[in-house]
Amino acid sequence: MEDTALSAAVAAGDLDEVRALLEHADADPNAIAGSGLGSLHVAARHRDSAILLALLDAGADIEQRDERGGWTPLLHAIHLRNREGISLLLGRGADGNRPGSSGITPLIMAAGYGMADTVRILLDRGADPRAEMGGLNALWAAAGGGALHDFTDGPPLGDCFPQIIDLLRQRAPDLRMGGGVRAKVLAWLADDDCELLVEELVAEGVATDPPAVD
Repeated sequence: MEDTALSAAVAAGDLDEVRALLEHADADPNAIAGSGLGSLHVAARHRDSAILLALLDAGADIEQRDERGGWTPLLHAIHLRNREGISLLLGRGADGNRPGSSGITPLIMAAGYGMADTVRILLDRGADPRAEMGGLNALWAAAGGGALHDFTDGPPLGDCFPQIIDLLRQRAPDLRMGGGVRAKVLAWLADDDCELLVEELVAEGVATDPPAVD
C-alpha cells in the first residue's frame, strides 16, 4: 500500500494541496496510507493545526485508530508533544480515555512524558486517572515508569514528575500505584529527587497494593 496523495500533502504541510484534494478530488480523509497512518494521524504528528482543521471539517474520523499500535490522532499528538493539536482535538470532542492497542491511554502517556498542562486538561475533560495499562496507571508513569513505555521518544529513565503526581492524587486521593515490585523498579531507576519521591510514595502506601475489598 502506497501513501495516498492526501497523506503526502499532509506530511509536506501543503495546506492548499490538502484543501484542493479534499474539495476537488474527493480524497478520502480516512484512507490509511502505506505507513499505517491516516491523514489525521499524520497531521497530528506534524503539528499543523490548519491541516488538522481542514481534515476534521472534511469528515476525518477523530477517533480513527492507526494500523501500527491502534493509536488515535490524540495519542499521536501527545506522543509528539503537539500541545496545540492536543487542544484542538480535545476541543473537537476527542475521547481522552480511548486507549491504543497496548492499553496506553492519553493520560498515561502525558503523565509519563511530564506534560503537566496536558494532564490537567485531560483530567478536566474527564480522563480516568484509574485507567490501567497492563496493571499500570498514570501515577506509575509520572513516578518514572513512563520512560519504560517508550525508550525512543519518552523521558530519560529515572525522571519523575511531582507536579503531575500531585494533580493525579488531588483528583483521585485513593489512587494507588500498586505492586511492591513496581515500587522497587522505580526506586532502582530513580535519580536524585525522584528517589526521595518514590521513597515517600512507598512510605505513604501509595506504591503498594491497596487493601482488599470485602
